[in-house]
Amino acid sequence: MAKKTLLITAVFMFVMTSFCFAEDTASSLTLIDASVCQSIENRNPVGVGDVFPSDIARVFCFTKAGSLEVTKIKHLWYYKDEKVAEIALKIGASASWRTRSSKAIMAHQTGNWKVEIVASDNKVLKTIQFMVE
Repeated sequence: MAKKTLLITAVFMFVMTSFCFAEDTASSLTLIDASVCQSIENRNPVGVGDVFPSDIARVFCFTKAGSLEVTKIKHLWYYKDEKVAEIALKIGASASWRTRSSKAIMAHQTGNWKVEIVASDNKVLKTIQFMVE
């Protein structure tokens, strides 16, 4: 009887531990750095800023994050408060994982822009605002 009780307790503990660790991996995600920039070179942002000229062809959103497990984030691109792009990105199980997305900017798309970096649980990790003029 004692062995059966011990076995049931062990199975219960295993199931509860597995359940606890099966929660959304977004909770292990740490945002290290994020910026918008003119380009990416050698996996690093170049020309970081919050104002870009109207003749810029493309703007990049660079993100560096750490996670205990593989997870996903999204870059939500907004022009004048209207969502114009949603890009899903993988974050690997790493202390320092770098990723990026980019958005083509048309010459007439001047004004306020923003990128929201969103975890897999839809929590906004950071909002980066910038202007194209």
